[in-house]
Amino acid sequence: MWTLRGAIFLLVISLVACAVQPAARQSETQWPKPFHADGCTGFPDGDYRDCCDTHDRDYWCGGARVERLQADLELRQCVAAKGRALRSALIYRGVRIGGVPWLPTSWRWGFGWRFGHGYSAPPKGACMVAQHEAMPDSSIQASGDGRR
Repeated sequence: MWTLRGAIFLLVISLVACAVQPAARQSETQWPKPFHADGCTGFPDGDYRDCCDTHDRDYWCGGARVERLQADLELRQCVAAKGRALRSALIYRGVRIGGVPWLPTSWRWGFGWRFGHGYSAPPKGACMVAQHEAMPDSSIQASGDGRR
């Protein structure tokens, strides 16, 4: 019979195995899924919705761990700049916990790519081109590295 400790151990081992499994790479000719923003996923949209939409763009594209941390910090700073300090802290904690790439959610880091992409870098320019094609009249600017 399973004990609680044994079940937790099995769950942790399973999650670690999923996290360290090499991602199946998409070729450079495969573009990400079309971009979509859903605002502040799981949190009420407010006068800071634009912050969440920008964060969605970053999560859609994905990339390295440090890029995810940067995107989350920018979200926290943007929401706080709108006078929502407590809300920015709650949102930040939520995205740090729930936005990991190894959860099969529609809001995970790199959700524009098929599940399993992990922290792999997208092909240079792929996110920027696919986003522009999906939203040709968009005012979203590409970042300086040419990736988005």
